[in-house]
Amino acid sequence: MARHNKKRNVGLIYEQLIYHLSKSIVENDESTTNIIKNIIHDRFRKGTELYKEFRLFNALVKTNNSTEQLAFRIIDEAKKASLNHNANKLDREKSLLIRDINHKLNDKNFYNKKIENYQVYASAQQLFNSWRSTDSNISQIALHESTIQNWLMREGASTDLNRHVTQNVNDLTVSIMQEKLQARYGSTFSDRQAEIIRLYCEGKASELKEQMTLIQKDVKVLIEKYQKMSGDQFLLEKVTKTRDVIIDTNFSHDIDSVSRIMMLDQLTNELKGMTNV
Repeated sequence: MARHNKKRNVGLIYEQLIYHLSKSIVENDESTTNIIKNIIHDRFRKGTELYKEFRLFNALVKTNNSTEQLAFRIIDEAKKASLNHNANKLDREKSLLIRDINHKLNDKNFYNKKIENYQVYASAQQLFNSWRSTDSNISQIALHESTIQNWLMREGASTDLNRHVTQNVNDLTVSIMQEKLQARYGSTFSDRQAEIIRLYCEGKASELKEQMTLIQKDVKVLIEKYQKMSGDQFLLEKVTKTRDVIIDTNFSHDIDSVSRIMMLDQLTNELKGMTNV
């Protein structure tokens, strides 16, 4: 069996792309963000062999709490699906993906980010390769299948952000964004902040705009309430200026708007505490 090549592991590459996308969003690096989003859009689009193998990764790596019988069935179905892939086309698509990453991102540390549960991703990729190969090591296949079966049967740890995870925004994305945003905006990561990240990463501009408008309205209402309640003239002047800026701001689907709306949502939470809402 050939040695595992992490640069041709679709699951690992996708996780690396999402990590660097999340990092560029938080750092307001619009150029890198756009490059990565375009790579994902072009190379993982529906109908490609990369997309098909990526879906198999999700089935094996993102599933948990399976019974022994269900885990066996999932592996068996993944094997059948992998045999229907065009191996030559998949290999070419992986080469094009690697070329895009190397030439367009030009980041020598791109592949160095440690991915949690690396061994599971490695076993999944080696299974796909082995199932499609005419020269496979049966004992190695059995070992990797056992690894995946045990992984599918693990107890899943639930988090408050799980319901925000979709096909395009996985657990890694949310956890990274949570860590970065907590460091920047405080210890609380609200449901609306998680929703904003999800909508931005999925490119759902109209829905993102709706969320931003709602936050704007909430902040204005809370500021007006605070103006009526507070007797601190200095703070009132600051709050009034903030309200005027919010009214004049037209948020859009870009990094700067996402960053600013995060701060406004944090302000909303703080004003709620100050006005006892």
